[in-house]
Amino acid sequence: MQSIFDLGLPGMEFNGPRIIIIGGVAAGATAAARARRQDETARITLIERGSYVSFANCGLPYRISGDIKKRSSLVLQTPEGFFSRYRVDVRLNTEATAIDREARVVKLTTTEEDGTVEQHELPYDALILAQGGSPIMPPMEGLDGPQVFRMWTIPDMDGVHERIEQASPKSALVIGGGFIGLESAEAFMKRGLSTTVVEATPTLMPPADTEFGLRIAESLRASGAQIITGLTVTKLGYDNATGRGTAYLSDGREISADIVLVAVGVRPNTEIARSAGLEIGPSGGLVVDEQLRTADPAILAAGDMIEVSRRVDGRRVRVPLAGPANRQGRIAAVNALGGSSRYAGALGSSVFKVMEDTFAMTGLSEKAACDAGFDTGTMVVHRGSHAGYFPGATTLSLKLVYNKADHRLLGAQAFGAEGVEKRIDVAATALAGGLSLEDIAELDLTYAPPYSSANDPLNMAAFAALNDLSGYSPSLPASELEAGATVLDVRTYGESSNDPVDSAVVIPLDELRMRMDELQKDARIVVLSRDGYEGHIATRQLKLSGFEKAAYIAGGMLSLKHHITKHV
Repeated sequence: MQSIFDLGLPGMEFNGPRIIIIGGVAAGATAAARARRQDETARITLIERGSYVSFANCGLPYRISGDIKKRSSLVLQTPEGFFSRYRVDVRLNTEATAIDREARVVKLTTTEEDGTVEQHELPYDALILAQGGSPIMPPMEGLDGPQVFRMWTIPDMDGVHERIEQASPKSALVIGGGFIGLESAEAFMKRGLSTTVVEATPTLMPPADTEFGLRIAESLRASGAQIITGLTVTKLGYDNATGRGTAYLSDGREISADIVLVAVGVRPNTEIARSAGLEIGPSGGLVVDEQLRTADPAILAAGDMIEVSRRVDGRRVRVPLAGPANRQGRIAAVNALGGSSRYAGALGSSVFKVMEDTFAMTGLSEKAACDAGFDTGTMVVHRGSHAGYFPGATTLSLKLVYNKADHRLLGAQAFGAEGVEKRIDVAATALAGGLSLEDIAELDLTYAPPYSSANDPLNMAAFAALNDLSGYSPSLPASELEAGATVLDVRTYGESSNDPVDSAVVIPLDELRMRMDELQKDARIVVLSRDGYEGHIATRQLKLSGFEKAAYIAGGMLSLKHHITKHV
């Protein structure tokens, strides 16, 4: 196959380094464009086994839902566009089959439109692997049924869209409760399909902590979805006569579904790298250094296929997200042309729209921080998304994860209808800067009644965490109610009667000073309030009155109802 660089076109004097990029979409397409901006003489060739070189795969579910009206909006660049603007030789429907590292040659197989197959080779001076990942298809009978789809490429999306338009399905089953699965579930619901989500782990969104997985499930159920967790789909069936599908669950249940979407995870595409003798790490990703070079200095890699440093603690992990992939593509291109740019690592910042609510997180979850060996502390607050006296304020739930030893922020998660991504973006910046709770408490954030409060929820969460650490106002995670403790419910009579807690002593906050004689000073008292703030006030009153063992439940009843509680 002849290269465009050999056509002798005017203004095409490409006698510089030969750069081959295997894989398009986020990392590869970004690397190609960046490489051209670095060097006008380089011979840049991009190899893509699919039919699209650059498309918005994060937008695929939103085309199904109807939020994105035009299919063409998802196609970010074409081969013709890449050639016109960047003079990049894009070869679609071409698969890299092997790398000869000694000869510095990539072996390729191209499938033409007429079905003919051509095998050829391309030499390189620098090679960038950006092959991404592929959806995991579990070992299950029935995955070849006409009602079964995945959501990874534009052809995948087209298949789902065609099924909805032509078969008029009434029900959908989503296998997998991560980002792709839940975004697709929302899309099906917006199209009027009765939707069921089955997730094998105890809660949805496995990277998140339990309380947020429960909140996401609650939001979906409120919109009509059926959520099943802790079970798996063992087999899929399809009746050709009726056009109906059936899913068989691990507990024996059967679910009818006219359309099934499988979204149980992504595996890195490392087959060629592995066969070339490049190192694969324990996470399953290709090992690279901080300059994104593999063990072979002429081969770099970027995107979902690589293993990177987790910025908070340095652990080597896979972070298959578009933002890191784009930034890695830029760095790989610079270094392929002789640069020495460094990739600092990933925080795993992510955001997800769940019906009318939003969930976002950055850094380590509580469970990830504990697994990493930190002396992990957490604080949860439920605050208004903006000033309560300004119309439209909604409750924002925010969780900070920190290291008790040095008070350094380790991660943050948030859920609500407004202002979620703003707080998590600030938290991500704090993580990148290595800020402590003391730093976050003093952050000078913007304030006006339509946008926030004088003390932002981030400030308030840091205040509460520092109060707990210092012993000024001790708190207890909602997941760790203590057996034998006296639960003091300081909510109003209306609140406590509508949502009672067994064996609790009910003394509304405004009556507490006058009724402390009803409590034993040497008892362990755990204060329950609506959202935690009144619990803090009550705890201070109690401690100032000699109740040394008083503590409040962080987040109050709003947190307690979204926890799988354990007694310690």
